[in-house]
Amino acid sequence: AESISMEYATLQELLELAEDEEEEELIEDIAQRLEPLALDIDKLRRTPPYIIASFLSRLSTDDCRAVLRKLPDVAASAILEEMDAEASAEIVADMREFRALKILEEFELDDVTDVISELEEPDRVRLLSKLSPEKAKQVRALLKYAPETAGGVKNPNFMSVQGYMTVNQTIEHIRRLKDKISHITYVYV
Repeated sequence: AESISMEYATLQELLELAEDEEEEELIEDIAQRLEPLALDIDKLRRTPPYIIASFLSRLSTDDCRAVLRKLPDVAASAILEEMDAEASAEIVADMREFRALKILEEFELDDVTDVISELEEPDRVRLLSKLSPEKAKQVRALLKYAPETAGGVKNPNFMSVQGYMTVNQTIEHIRRLKDKISHITYVYV
């Protein structure tokens, strides 16, 4: 994969070829904007999402998108889930629609609901109408709750087991449902 640092090196080469002061200033300005993005993409892919999210929170929306473009949808989704919903919504709103939808489909239900709720009405309607039917239905249901109520902060996908089940039966039950419920934090008895 081509890295942003290669683009930066190309700009430095262009700077040497600049024909006048105005052209030189323009190239320097572009180079300065890209300098914080001179990342090693392999290192970026190995960095935990919460660290990248912290880094991205200091960048402009365009720079965040430039970094996220270098990553697969699943990785970009994990990073955006770690960010504040408002910041994630701003980034998602500026993405190409097909990429935004792929990323939103990867989000946990409560996180995609938070991001969708932060979008401007036209973006909210447009993206909700194009999410998978099941996810869109669940998001719409959660959007009916006020954000700070239990319904507004809970993920309705949960794991429960019967009180009479043995530990082995419980483990087997969890294994059978692991594909249906992607993130299990608690098991309710």
